[in-house]
Amino acid sequence: MKKQQLFIGLISLLLFVFTLGNYSVHADMGRNISDHITNLEISDRDQGKQDTYQHGAYLNVKGTFSDQCGEIHGGDYILVNWSTQSENAHAFLQGFNGKKDLYIDGTMVATYTVDATGAKLLFNDNVNNLQNINGSFTFTVQAFNDTSNNRVLNIGSGTVNVDVTMQAGASDGHEITHHQSWAGSKTGAVQSYAGKNWVNWGVYFNSNAADLTGQITFTDQIPAGLSLDPNRINIWLDGTEYIPLADFKARFPQSAIKVEGSVITATFAGTEFSGHSFSLGYLTEITDPTAVSFTNTATGSYQLAGQTPQDYDFAATVRNVNFDASVTGTKPGELKIIKYYDENGSRKFLPGVTFEITAQTGKKWQATTDAHGVISLKNIIAGTYFVREIAAPDWIDLDEVRNRTWQVAVLSRGEGQALEIVNHKKPAPEEPANPGEKEPPAEDNETSKVPGEKDPAEDTEEVEVPNEKEPAEDPEVPMNSDEKEPPEEPRIPANPNEIDLPKDPEKPALPMVPELPLIGDQEPALGTKTTGKEIGLQIVPKPAEVNAAEKKERQQQATAKATAATSVNTKLPQTGAGVSLMVYGLIILVGTVLGFRRKLF
Repeated sequence: MKKQQLFIGLISLLLFVFTLGNYSVHADMGRNISDHITNLEISDRDQGKQDTYQHGAYLNVKGTFSDQCGEIHGGDYILVNWSTQSENAHAFLQGFNGKKDLYIDGTMVATYTVDATGAKLLFNDNVNNLQNINGSFTFTVQAFNDTSNNRVLNIGSGTVNVDVTMQAGASDGHEITHHQSWAGSKTGAVQSYAGKNWVNWGVYFNSNAADLTGQITFTDQIPAGLSLDPNRINIWLDGTEYIPLADFKARFPQSAIKVEGSVITATFAGTEFSGHSFSLGYLTEITDPTAVSFTNTATGSYQLAGQTPQDYDFAATVRNVNFDASVTGTKPGELKIIKYYDENGSRKFLPGVTFEITAQTGKKWQATTDAHGVISLKNIIAGTYFVREIAAPDWIDLDEVRNRTWQVAVLSRGEGQALEIVNHKKPAPEEPANPGEKEPPAEDNETSKVPGEKDPAEDTEEVEVPNEKEPAEDPEVPMNSDEKEPPEEPRIPANPNEIDLPKDPEKPALPMVPELPLIGDQEPALGTKTTGKEIGLQIVPKPAEVNAAEKKERQQQATAKATAATSVNTKLPQTGAGVSLMVYGLIILVGTVLGFRRKLF
């Protein structure tokens, strides 16, 4: 019996410790970091920013976020909420559905989702080692106010909020006007339904309720990017009576509606619809969320009383809702150029753009953005660098940045940050004033090559990442003994139009002992913290400078290792409460065992 009690006590203690472990896991779950939103803007999708917005308007929402308000860790999330239909059935905002994974250098770091009631950015553990995290997001909401008074609706995150004033949108009701003339039209609108985005099409026939003799025919081919749902087709008679497709045949036996794939055809008998206005509505699911708009045309014929048959075509174009997000971040000692181009107000990554990068020594490099629009250079030596954009795809307007130079200061220690540059597409070509004349090509003096100078593109291979092949016990300054080019003083530009690099006749352009990244878990040696425009390259030190400082560098590295060896990080998670409970449980266990032994002996 006593052994059984001891066994039960042990099981209870194990369950207690397991529960304590679960508590610690849940205590470390992500935080609501909606206060990291730095800006939020709202505008009418079609008319821009307004003081008040009309009932049914589509509103574009744009926001930005940053880790300047605090670090971002895995599990953290940002929320944007708005006035919903559950709060007020007559004045509310409704979002549209979307989901997108966000990447930095090919690694997924967050998921962005939007539905009818809110937007959310959820970060994963891949952001834990990143800094200078910045990003943006966009989405569209539709605003409703069917009351007779103006209403104020809200969009925000708790710390950043924007009020939206909606105009009164109450209607006086539907009124039918009878005229012996034909009238019809087609409309479309994006709507959110059942967790998906749809285009709701409506075709209006015989809007003047004219007398009909012959039948009305109708054909509609659904465009690409949309998928017709045959179960979501209906008829409205005289604007007030709803007739589902399942009841249509029994109600109008001489008429028919048929669906074959993405094509709808219909015939409406004049004897059944004469003197009536009616509409045909159908839903098409958006299967291409990247499409900018959808254009749909319905064709057919009609015959009014006493007239011959006539043809008609009704067309409508619907703009898709806006949904996008992006995020950037850097690792310590890593610098990037991120290239975008503007596409209807949204940023898109731009590959194939070439930059010229110049160091203080006059050394030049060229690098080209990858498929994600990124140039990434790691473990950059401290110094000042100059960045110019020199080539881009033919459809990009290079003239707007051709004469711009970005100056970047790379510090030996500090935070790194990406340099983001946005281009625009070339405008539509204009007819030349004198077609026979040819405009001479523009000269780019800043990239003119001096005779005998090595092609900057060949220098790209000199960008090195230290510590990849060097032994961790004794890092050395890279000698680059295979370099054929003899050491030389910084070159004086042969062309006066080249960038005037800063000079200090009393100090060398680079430190005599270049700083290198430390090894293993120690703090990286390089990084940046400037005004937001950084880039840099690995500078190969001159052999003379290396020989002069090699001994001193070895001594400094040995001292650093000795210091690191005596400063092992023994910091444990802050679970003081959990440790106290665990110790208390162990005391109970020891007391139980001692009591058992005392009774036994």
